Amino acid sequence: MGERQSPNAKIEKSNSTGRFTVLFPDIGITATAFFQEEAIRSQDPFQREMIVQRCINEYSAILRSLYVASEGQITLTKTPIFGVNLSQGSLTWKELEVPALDIDLPTIDLQSRSYNPEKSVVRDLFTDFSNTNGELVFIDSSIVPKLRDTDTLRKSPLGEGGKVLRAGLSVLISEDLWSRRDLEPDLRRIKRLGYKVAPVPWVNPSCRPGVEEQLVPGHIDGHISLIEGIDGKTYMLFLDSYENQDEKTEDQLRQAAEFLGVVPVRVEDKGLPPLPLNILQLPNNNVVLSRGFQSESHLEQVLATIVGADRLFITKVPLQLIPHHTKAGIRCLTNVANPKMIERIHSLV
Repeated sequence: MGERQSPNAKIEKSNSTGRFTVLFPDIGITATAFFQEEAIRSQDPFQREMIVQRCINEYSAILRSLYVASEGQITLTKTPIFGVNLSQGSLTWKELEVPALDIDLPTIDLQSRSYNPEKSVVRDLFTDFSNTNGELVFIDSSIVPKLRDTDTLRKSPLGEGGKVLRAGLSVLISEDLWSRRDLEPDLRRIKRLGYKVAPVPWVNPSCRPGVEEQLVPGHIDGHISLIEGIDGKTYMLFLDSYENQDEKTEDQLRQAAEFLGVVPVRVEDKGLPPLPLNILQLPNNNVVLSRGFQSESHLEQVLATIVGADRLFITKVPLQLIPHHTKAGIRCLTNVANPKMIERIHSLV
C-alpha cells in the first residue's frame, strides 16, 4: 500500500486535479499536547522524554504520509511555541527537530496573530466549498470576528471544519449547527452551489470506552467520514460504536445516507486507534489514515475497496498520543485549498 513509498522517491506531479496545497502545522503543534498538562510535567524525566519522543514520532509519521500522498504539495503553518518544563531544566520546543525527511517545505504564518489554543488546528480555521459552480469559503467567525464578508469569503461557524464533512456534492454537519437559525443563509449558499446537506448527531464520549478524553462531542469527524470512490459514488463511513450510541443516531445516519444518496458503510472499531475516521482524502483521491493496532484492519479493507489499495497512505505507527493530548487526528491537523485562496485567507487572519 501507499505507506511503503519513500518521501525521497522522485514524484511525478499530477495535473489532473489542478493545484492544491495541504496545510499542516509545524513541530510547534506538539507543544499544545503538553501545554499546561500537569499530568505530564509530574512524570519522572525518563517518562517525559519517552512521551516527547513518541509524540514526535507520530508527528513525523503523519508528515511522511502526507508528503507522498499529496505529491509534495505541503505548506507548514507556524504554531506559537511555548517554553515547557519537561526536565529539571527548561526544554523549549524550538530545540526539538523532526527526524530528517530530506525535504524542504514552505511555511506560512496563518495562526500566530490570532492564536487561540482551542483553535490550534487549521481544520477549524476554514472550510472550502468551492467547486465548478463557484467559489465559497467560510472562515470560523470566532477567529476573525471583524472580517468583512465578500461574496466568496465569509465568516461563519461553518468554518469550524471538525463539524463539517464534504465529499463531492454531499455535506454532513453536526446537529448543533443544523439547529442554528442564524446559519440558514449560509446553508442556502451551499445549496445554491449544488450541495445536499444533512445533519448527524453529536458524539457521545462514552461510545468508545477508554478514549473519552480524546473526543470533542460536536466534532463528528473522528467517527464518520465521507469518501469519494473510484466508481464515482460517495461513501459514508461510520464507526459501529457511533451508530450504536443510541437509537436516534442509528436512525439519523440512515436518513442522512438516503437523503444524500450516498452508500452507508459500517466500520468495526476493533483494533483501531482513537479518532480512526479522522482521515484525509486529497483532491487527487489519495487517502491518508492512521495505522491500526492490528494488521489490515476492517477500515483498511473497506477503504482499499472504495478507493483502491494503491491510494492508501498509512502512517508507520498508530496515532495515540497526538489524539490523546490535542484531541486531533490527521484530518483535524490538515486543511486543503488552492494556493490563491490560502493567500487570501492569510491576508485576513
